[in-house]
Amino acid sequence: MIRVCKEEEYSVLIEILRSSFAPSSIDKRIEEKFGKVIGFDWWERKAVDVMKQVEDFPGGVYVEELEGKITGFITTYVDRKFSTGRICTLAIRPKHQGKGIGTRLIIHALKIFKEEKLKLARIEVLEENKGAYKLYKKFGFEPVASNVNMARKIDK
Repeated sequence: MIRVCKEEEYSVLIEILRSSFAPSSIDKRIEEKFGKVIGFDWWERKAVDVMKQVEDFPGGVYVEELEGKITGFITTYVDRKFSTGRICTLAIRPKHQGKGIGTRLIIHALKIFKEEKLKLARIEVLEENKGAYKLYKKFGFEPVASNVNMARKIDK
C-alpha cells in the first residue's frame, strides 16, 4: 500500500536512506576519499538533504507499507510554474529491493504528476547505479546530461 508519509515516520525514512544509499551515495564517496567532514557521517549529510525535501513538499513524500512496515519511500516535488514534477529521492530497504517497490512508487509519482497536468518529469541518478538507471529508463526517462561531482579539501 502506498500512502503519504506521516511526520512521526520521518525517522524511518532516514533509517531506510542510510541502508539503501550506502552503495551509491555521493556523500559516502566524499567521506571515503576525504574522511568525515567536521565529524558528521555521510548519511547525516544525506539525511539533511532528504529532510529539506520533506520540509519543502511534505505532501509529496510517499511510503510503501507492507504488513505494517515501511519498505521504501519516494520524495517528489511539483513545480507548477514550470510544469515539472521531480522525483528527488527513491529509497528501498535492501532486503526488499528487486520486488517491485521502486516500480510502484515511481508509478505513483508519475500518476500524481499526470493528475497535476505537468508536462515533464525529472529524476537524477548516478550512471554507475545500474539498477536504478535501468529502472528509470524502463519508465521512459532519458539521459539529457552527465554531471561529474567533484570535491576538495579546503586548506587551513
